[in-house]
Amino acid sequence: SIPVISKIFFDIGMMNTNFSNMVLTVSTIQDLCLWIALNMSISMVTTGSFKVGTFIVTTVLTIGLLLAAKGVEILLNKKNFKIKKNVLSISILVLFITIYILSLFHINIMYSAFIGGYIVKSLVEPDSIEISKVKDIAFAFFIPIYFALVGIKLDVVHNFSLGRFLIFFVIAFMAEFIGTTSVM
Repeated sequence: SIPVISKIFFDIGMMNTNFSNMVLTVSTIQDLCLWIALNMSISMVTTGSFKVGTFIVTTVLTIGLLLAAKGVEILLNKKNFKIKKNVLSISILVLFITIYILSLFHINIMYSAFIGGYIVKSLVEPDSIEISKVKDIAFAFFIPIYFALVGIKLDVVHNFSLGRFLIFFVIAFMAEFIGTTSVM
């Protein structure tokens, strides 16, 4: 949901406003919670049981990796260090390294890619032409493929519970609404 929201705000000229930053922050935190839940769901399906230790490791890794990436970003900003060339190569390298390392802890590949993107953001000059090329490639190629794969796997006819959907929708909507309006 973050890339879609970013694209909408960018298209209507609101990308660098306080409102867009607040909405993107809320959306990012919501997505992180959902990635933790997704990792746990995948773990439960593949192993057939719920392991509290796995849940704790996933949660600690989530928070720890984001704090570490933020710490690196702060350190690099103090040193005035940003990568300006070979951004695509560095992005792909960081992505594969992140996916490999987190796969050792049985962390979902989508979450690993998210962390890799966050790390790249802290390393790269945000206004460089090359980072805009990486974004263009993602928006034009990877994101549509991801949503196509989600659509292919989605079986709304046989695996849809209207009651569960409504409960989840209302809870998620109210939590995001309350979180968004309390910041304003």
